[in-house]
Amino acid sequence: MKLSLDLFHSHSRTVLPVAAHAKVLGAKAAQTLLLAEGAVDPGVDRVWLRAGLRTLFRRDRRFGACKTLCCVGKGGAGKSTTTSQLAVIAAKKGMHVLILDCDRQRSVSGWKRIRGSDPGITVKQCAYNHLELECQTGRKAGFDLILIDHPQQPGEAWPALVRATDLFVLLARPSVFDLSTAQAWIRQLDAGRAPFLTAITAAQPRRSMIDAPTVRDAREILQTRTPHVWRGQISTRQSIVLATAQGKGVIEYEPVGAASAEYLVLWHRLWDRLVTNGAPQ
Repeated sequence: MKLSLDLFHSHSRTVLPVAAHAKVLGAKAAQTLLLAEGAVDPGVDRVWLRAGLRTLFRRDRRFGACKTLCCVGKGGAGKSTTTSQLAVIAAKKGMHVLILDCDRQRSVSGWKRIRGSDPGITVKQCAYNHLELECQTGRKAGFDLILIDHPQQPGEAWPALVRATDLFVLLARPSVFDLSTAQAWIRQLDAGRAPFLTAITAAQPRRSMIDAPTVRDAREILQTRTPHVWRGQISTRQSIVLATAQGKGVIEYEPVGAASAEYLVLWHRLWDRLVTNGAPQ
C-alpha cells in the first residue's frame, strides 16, 4: 500500500465522494483511536488506521479566535518536538501558526531553518519578558494559533505569560527526575490558576493497548497531584526523530503510523480544552 501526504491535504481542495461503508469505517476507526487515546497495536490493519486518521484529522478546522498554547517541562521532555509537531498539524488544517521560541537552545528555530519556507508556520525568537507583548502582536497579525516553546524554568515574567496563555501542556518523561520536576510545575501552574494538561512523553510503546509498567507508575504518581493527566502518551519512535531531523512533522513523514495517531489524538484533546477555554471535559 503506497502512503501519500494526500491524507492530510484534503482540506485544501474538493474531496471526491466516498462510499458509505468507507465513511462508516473511518468513523468507527476514529472513535476507537480516541477511546484508546491513540494506542495502536503493531498488527493493526493499515486501511483501518488510514481511515481513522483521515476522519480524525477532518474533525475540526479552526478556533473561533486566536489561541495560545505553551509547552513546559524539564529539559529533554520534548517541548520543542511537541511544539513543532503540533504546529505542523495545525498548519495542515489550514491554520496560520506562530511559534515563539524562547528556549535558550533555539531548537524550534533550527527545525524551521531545515524545514524552509512554509507560509503556514512562522517561527520567531523571543525574549522571555517579551512573551505577553509578542502574543498580543501575533493576535493582531491574524494568527490562528500561537505556540510557545518555554525554557526549563519560569522567569520573572511568568504572571504575564499566564495571562497571555490559554492552555499549558506539561510534558514529562516517565523517570524520577522528570516526575520530580513535573510535580514542581504542577504546583507552579496551580498557584497561578493556569489551565493545563499533563502528557507523558518518551514512553515505551504500548503492547496490546496496555501501558508499560514505568508509564503506568508515572501516570499514577502524576494523578495523585492533579486530575489533568492525559490518558494517552507520546512514545519513543524512530519516525519522530527522523521527521524532526528533516524539518517535518511525523504526519508528513509517516502519515499512517502509530506516532501520527498519538500526536493527532493529543491535538484533539488539546483542541477540546482550548475551545472550552481550558476547562476539562
